[in-house]
Amino acid sequence: MKMNEIPGLEQISQYLEQMQFKTQLIGGVNQENVLEHFEAVNKMYQDIFLNLQKSNEKQQKQIEQLLKESAEEKVAKQELQTQLKTLQDEFRYFKETDSISGKKEEMYQIYDEYKGKIISAIQSLKKEP
Repeated sequence: MKMNEIPGLEQISQYLEQMQFKTQLIGGVNQENVLEHFEAVNKMYQDIFLNLQKSNEKQQKQIEQLLKESAEEKVAKQELQTQLKTLQDEFRYFKETDSISGKKEEMYQIYDEYKGKIISAIQSLKKEP
């Protein structure tokens, strides 16, 4: 974040430009008035710091949530890929085995059905940010 993007700094700059000290006859400026101005500027900086700190905490929570969601999606994707690999292995086995020729068409349908579901699920995971 650039300095000119920090909310409140412009107000402090304007305050400092418009600030005028009360003077006294002996000793120049009124010390109490100077201290009041310093306290006002200090309060403004404290407010900016607290706002930036709150904003930083909020962003940290958002980052943590995104990392958690990303990890969950990665696990789900890995599970789907494992399921797809298992189905592909089973399909190859059934395709190569003549002893189950009566179930062959049924297995092709089941394979195609699950393959479509798993591919759709993987594609939907890829589309999500």
